[in-house]
Order: sequence, then C-alpha cells, then structure tokens
Amino acid sequence: MRCMEELVKRLGHLPLALVQTGKYMMETGTSCPKYLELYASSWSRLVAEAPQLRDYENGSIHTTWMISYERVTHANPTAAKLLQLWSYLDHQDIWYELFYRGSQGCLECSWFHDLAQEEISFKKTIKTLLAYSLVESRRDSESYSIHPVVHDWCTETISYGKADLVILACTVIGFAVPDHTEPEYWLSEQRLIPHADRCTQRLYQLDPANAIEYSKSNDAFHGLGYLFFDQGKMVDAEKMYQRALSGYEKAWGPEHISTLDTVCNLGLLYAEQGKVVEAENMYRRALDGFKI
Repeated sequence: MRCMEELVKRLGHLPLALVQTGKYMMETGTSCPKYLELYASSWSRLVAEAPQLRDYENGSIHTTWMISYERVTHANPTAAKLLQLWSYLDHQDIWYELFYRGSQGCLECSWFHDLAQEEISFKKTIKTLLAYSLVESRRDSESYSIHPVVHDWCTETISYGKADLVILACTVIGFAVPDHTEPEYWLSEQRLIPHADRCTQRLYQLDPANAIEYSKSNDAFHGLGYLFFDQGKMVDAEKMYQRALSGYEKAWGPEHISTLDTVCNLGLLYAEQGKVVEAENMYRRALDGFKI
C-alpha cells in the first residue's frame, strides 16, 4: 500500500499517467517497487514502452506533450526555450523576480535577458505555456509550476544533455541569492534551495569539457556556495566554493579580490566543520594574498 501511495504521488495524481502505468505493470508483470526503480533510472525508455491507449486521441502522454511542445515552439520560441531551461530547475515555484535577479549574470544569453527584463515579457511567455497546459498558475503566491511528470518528460526529451542550460540555470539561481542585508532574506533562501539542489545535481553530472561557461558563472557558483552554507548544506557549499575558486584563479589570478573572498569563505566553512588544519590553510592563504 505504501509503495502504491508513493507511485501515485510520484506521478502527481495524473489520471492518464496512472492508467498507462497500471496497464504497463499488468502487461509486463512488473511490481510496484520495480516500476519505481525503473522510473528513477530509465524514465525515457519506460515512457517509450508505455502501452498505447485507444480511448485517447493521441495514444500516450508522451505524444500529447510533444505535439503541444512543437506548437509552442512555433507560436513562441522563447517559451519553448524557457520550458527547456525549467527542466534544470525545480518543477515548483517559478516567479518573475527570480528571473529578473538572475538575469544580471546572464547577459550573454540574449533570449533569457530579454525575457527577464520586463515583467510583461515574462507573463507573455508564461501565457503561451499556460495555453497549452504545460505549466500551472499558483495564484496564492503569484508563481508557476510544472506537473512533476511533465517536468520529467521535459528533462529526458527536450532538454537532455544541454550543458549550456545547466550552466544558465546555475547562473540564474546563483545571482538570485539574497544578501543578508535584505529584509527576510531567509525566506528567499528557502524558496531558492529546491532550485539550487536541482541545477547543481545536474551540474555535477556534466563533463567539464562540454560545459559552456557564462562570463559570470564563477560569481554564480560563489552565490550558490553562500546559499548552501547558510542552509547548512556544507558538502554542496564546499563543491560550489571550490568551483568558484578554480574559475577565479584561471580568470583573475590567485591574488584577485574575488579569489581571496572565496578562500576566506572556504576557511569559514572548514572552521564550521571543525576542520582546523584546512581552515588555517585557507586563512593563511587569504592573509598572505591581502598583504600583497
């Protein structure tokens, strides 16, 4: 019973998905735990093997969403690009101010910068996705979400392997991290964490040689480290700070202020973890650098 509840939740209570899943499990003799395992590891292949339902015009949710996506691409190419980008963010809680703040690090990406500079442009783009039922409006918070199964489909079908979108997603979230001087910054951080978790998980899977770097991605990685540190996610904070440090050293050199700020933050992180030797090494390096 618990497994079935988990499966229904994972499919977001989507009727057509539930019907197709039930038919697949019956036809193949697949247990609920096994189906969940396959869903997590081989989503795209599982969807391809989904039984066609003759009671539905398009036969499968995969076909239905692809038709909708193709129509969106024709009607509003920016909306299609936004849907691709969304694959590397959490499926819930996208709002205009998030993109507006994040766009400051994405000047090289013209379509996103244009989308985020004016709220009316953002709403026009979202309206296209709403019209094709690919996203949902959350009026209580003036934000938008994608059904979790649609989100899975986007990730495995229209966005798979797009390294530039992973970097863009990280840049958007990294630049949206609030400073502690901002009112109720902790509430903003809580909204950002699901998106930060999602985009960095995808970042870790990238081959560094294939990653397309935006000029300010190092600042974004630093911002993500700052966010993770605040939220007590020390392993992720260290990974982000180390990425930022490596990027700053290559771009600006070991004595640049951005490099040394990141070194200081790593020192604070190691001190918080009780790693005395590592913290001392970072502090000593920062001190030597500031003396020069």
